[in-house]
Amino acid sequence: MAPVIAELLRNQPWAQDGSEETEQLLRDIVGAQIPRPNVGQERVQDVTQLIEILGEQPWYQDGLDTDEKVILAGLFRTFSSLQLGRVNERTGEPIYPFLNEYHIPSLYASAIEDQRFLLLRLADSHPVTLIALADVGDEAGAAQALHHAKTHLAGVTRLAGMMRSTTVVIVVEPGIGSCGRAYHELFLTRIDSNCVRPEVIVHELTHLATPIVLATWFEEGTAYWVEQHLTGTQSVSPLLDSAQLRRETTFDLSCCDSRSDPYEETLRGGMAFWYDLELIIGAEAVGNAIKGVPEGLAREAIPAIIRVTPPDKQAAVRSLITERCREYRQARMLPCTIPAR
Repeated sequence: MAPVIAELLRNQPWAQDGSEETEQLLRDIVGAQIPRPNVGQERVQDVTQLIEILGEQPWYQDGLDTDEKVILAGLFRTFSSLQLGRVNERTGEPIYPFLNEYHIPSLYASAIEDQRFLLLRLADSHPVTLIALADVGDEAGAAQALHHAKTHLAGVTRLAGMMRSTTVVIVVEPGIGSCGRAYHELFLTRIDSNCVRPEVIVHELTHLATPIVLATWFEEGTAYWVEQHLTGTQSVSPLLDSAQLRRETTFDLSCCDSRSDPYEETLRGGMAFWYDLELIIGAEAVGNAIKGVPEGLAREAIPAIIRVTPPDKQAAVRSLITERCREYRQARMLPCTIPAR
């Protein structure tokens, strides 16, 4: 640890208790000092300034409880990862989503001053720290995004799966080219400042929770299904019949990159498929099916769905899959291999 940082922490009572949470926080503070690659700048000064800003906060001055230590560990850890980047597991390429776009220390200083972070302890899941960042002018949007995430994260983990990280960063910023983007490698989602709505936050958090199978019908279909199930903001009721659902469902693509009709048809079909399945086996069982799909194996999605289907619903589910495969065969929406009975 740099001497100047060690001096700032030396007389802090929380830094002396030897608890596991304290040791982790100290390790993450040390890790945050690592110089940024390809730039080589020393970050001791940035980390020092963040600790000085922390020292001005009343909630820090009165001592840190266990949850606050966990939150600050996540804050310093992500402060480092957003600048160091992560490696894309599929391509092997490093990811720097904010390279030269923002002054990361300023984003974190603002989040500390506004206390835009919290820890959620969820049933059947590890605790998750949420951190909301924003540049000047978008701070209110970041606070709103944090509120939406706090409200709906338990539902997302129930229907889509646990977050793969103990820390999730939400960045609100203008002009990103779509309403939201999820970065699995960084456990981060970017939200356009014009799209800070519950359904958008739920959609992007769902991408960070569901298995990564590289199939649009699965990844986007599940995100739209969870979004509608938790926020009810799509134009249809979950219990409309399938044909009406596919006919009337609309997707807010006006803010996004131009998409072809087959892409929107895939979104529509994917979402409708999960609704059809919900009508047969119920929402909780659909969530179990989504969570049961193996990572990276789109072809295993249909077998996984059938595995979690109760015996008395097997025939109806197989009939649904057969119908959907026939209907969307040209668009290749579903992998149409159905396991033998």
